[in-house]
Amino acid sequence: MSLTVAGLSVIASPAAANASPVRSENASSIVADEPPNRTPANISRSCESEPYTNGPGGATVEKAIWLRDGPGQGCNSVTATLRKGTRLGGWCYDYSNAGNIWYYVSVGGAAPHGWIYSGNVSDGHTITYRCQY
Repeated sequence: MSLTVAGLSVIASPAAANASPVRSENASSIVADEPPNRTPANISRSCESEPYTNGPGGATVEKAIWLRDGPGQGCNSVTATLRKGTRLGGWCYDYSNAGNIWYYVSVGGAAPHGWIYSGNVSDGHTITYRCQY
């Protein structure tokens, strides 16, 4: 089929019924075609965030560190230093602005509550509930 419009000639051919879209083999264009991973549901909370979600799981402190008042390294400490091996009760998880996973936890199942970066604990994957505020 050909079509002439304003002196331009366009030739079209019928497409196969089961044809699939052609994608560039350039990896960066494939990634760019994907939807962004940041949604309003996973944008991190600010410091002084206290979720009400209390789910299953827990974690063990892997290095001496303190809990923070929000999911981010710029947030204030809310506890004295926790010793390596301290068992934490897991409430929920959320993401920092940098996309890192942080856990909202309690010490020994009671207050104080606070946030700890996932890289500072083991067994954090057992904390499976997303934080609700």
